[in-house]
Amino acid sequence: MRRPHIVLLSTQIVCLFEQFKLIIGHYPYIFIGKNYRSKPISKESVSQLTELLSYKGRATDHGFRHTISTILHEKGFDSAWKEYRLKMLAYLKDECDDEERDEYLSKIQTEDFHWNWFNKSTCYNTEEYKWFFLKSGDSVEAACLIFFPKKSALNDNSIFYVEFIAVAPWNRFTPLEKKRYNGVGKKLLQAVIKYSAATLGYTYGFCLHSLPQAQGFYEHIGMIHIDALDKSPLQYYEIDDNNSMRFAGVL
Repeated sequence: MRRPHIVLLSTQIVCLFEQFKLIIGHYPYIFIGKNYRSKPISKESVSQLTELLSYKGRATDHGFRHTISTILHEKGFDSAWKEYRLKMLAYLKDECDDEERDEYLSKIQTEDFHWNWFNKSTCYNTEEYKWFFLKSGDSVEAACLIFFPKKSALNDNSIFYVEFIAVAPWNRFTPLEKKRYNGVGKKLLQAVIKYSAATLGYTYGFCLHSLPQAQGFYEHIGMIHIDALDKSPLQYYEIDDNNSMRFAGVL
């Protein structure tokens, strides 16, 4: 490269670069040279690593990205959920009159339709984050990401924070079919609570910022709204150990 040029980066890539900086320190490049820290790695470095790992002739550096994408696709990350939503939108557009369409749209949960689970998996991948999936065969029915530790707003405990939780679009209201499974989000959250306490050693209490359509559910299970910690339009909710244990069926 003989002259500087501008490359637009997504927020997810910026997040990854910030994580890299914690590892490499304050050097001018993200991918620094092995012998000269003031220079970037050479274009042959990745190919040499591929050969060192005994993948020469079996894989290329460009191929690894495709492999990871394929694995996530097979796990149901993004693609199956997105394809179903597109079918639903096509049905609303082509098969419904205006009155039916308005009625269906008032019932369909769309607040998390823009979430990209592949990007989240690349951005939230340090030890503080834990991923959970509820699967039926090869189908991902619900997904959850938590962060630990987070300071409780109710006491001096460290609790876990639910970064994201969502269920597959076919397990919500949809004009295409009846729900395939009921209550999968609740079941996944209960499993996360039990596993976090029994296996990871976390407390039962947890917190989150709720999407508007989910606030009624969180209030129903005993979570407390603390408006000082809201991130508009998301409201902050927290639950103590006892109420969390009751919800999880432990108490």
